[in-house]
Amino acid sequence: MSNLGRSLLFLIMIPVGAAYSSSGEAQPPGPPPQAPARMSVDGKFARYLVSPKGDIDGIVLEDATIVRFPPHAIASDATMLRPGDAVRVEGDAVNGPTGRALVRASVTKGNVVIVRADIPPPPPPGGPGAGPRPHRGGKHGPKEGKGPHEDSLRSMTVTGKIQGFSTDPRGTVDGIFFVDGTSARAGKKARIETLGLKAGDTITVTGKGGNYPQGSSLEIETVKLPSGEVRTVERLRVELTPVSHEGEVARVLLNPHGDVDGLLLKNGTFIRIRPTASSPQLATGSRVRAEGDGTASFVRADKLTLTATGAVLNPSTPPPGHPAPRALKMLEDSSIVLQLVNNPEGEIEILVLQDGSLVTLPPKLRDEAEDAIKVGTKLTVSGEGGTYGAVKAFRADRVQLASGQVFYEPKRPQAPPPPPNEAR
Repeated sequence: MSNLGRSLLFLIMIPVGAAYSSSGEAQPPGPPPQAPARMSVDGKFARYLVSPKGDIDGIVLEDATIVRFPPHAIASDATMLRPGDAVRVEGDAVNGPTGRALVRASVTKGNVVIVRADIPPPPPPGGPGAGPRPHRGGKHGPKEGKGPHEDSLRSMTVTGKIQGFSTDPRGTVDGIFFVDGTSARAGKKARIETLGLKAGDTITVTGKGGNYPQGSSLEIETVKLPSGEVRTVERLRVELTPVSHEGEVARVLLNPHGDVDGLLLKNGTFIRIRPTASSPQLATGSRVRAEGDGTASFVRADKLTLTATGAVLNPSTPPPGHPAPRALKMLEDSSIVLQLVNNPEGEIEILVLQDGSLVTLPPKLRDEAEDAIKVGTKLTVSGEGGTYGAVKAFRADRVQLASGQVFYEPKRPQAPPPPPNEAR
């Protein structure tokens, strides 16, 4: 396996519990952790990075520095860059497995602003203030309106020599770019680093994408390796096996209806249980042993034992006489992220805020916002939930960072109203 493959496999094997503090306990409010180092780099433009849908979401410099930014950050009147153009890039420095990357970046050419990191994203389609979509069309990519990229991406097969690898805002390899200018992306949460590829390899990729003014791009479905072996690129999935975890409860997790549906142990283990009513037996400081399917730092419990008394709780079946779910209301909270509660795949499921609020991130919002959320991030969150004692627990549908950047959860479709009764 190449050095790239070994390095990235090591990153994948970092346990989910690393997202917690070493003790797993809530720490008293204090200064948040330092933000990623912001740095400026002078270099020469080599090529654009284009998504399978035709959005420009990065550039590559001649020295192989990867620069990433969201498509909406391209200034509306920006001129196109040409190979060899001198540019200055400012962004958060990330040391990716294949070299340096600058993310959440701004780009200038002389006195002309090409990319502005402080441009907020547009509202969701159909929402208040919704305007034009990100740059696709004319000099920035495919034109707005119907076209192959709007209706559906087309099937593509590309054979070429690897020039390098693109890096996402977390420093993880998320794609390949070829010598001929084609980009190939692995898709959200997929892992191409396990394939052991390196610059200079000639491979064949299949997938769906399109041809755009700044280059062809596709989302990878299969890769034919230099050995001739064909591999399917899939989303990272963690195999759960029978496990048993024991420890002291550091935090009881409530869902938006006020039910207990999880426990955090002091050692960082996340115990997921079937929602149940709050109980003095499940409280901070209790010692429990959880058995079920899980990983080294996660368990989906089907048996929960209070080790002090030997009492056994069965969280796989609903408790008798469990009341109906409480009605939800719209809540909003502004605070600092104290802890990230991750699922076995490493995705953020719950934000524990410094003021004690528990915020569940639904999948769509999680995919959009998780790259920008870290311990110490200041944000304002809104969504449906309730207040239970001193704790707010809600499901987010909107997250706004201190920078002004906003992420939305798409609204769930509402049932059409019944037709009016025309009988009089």
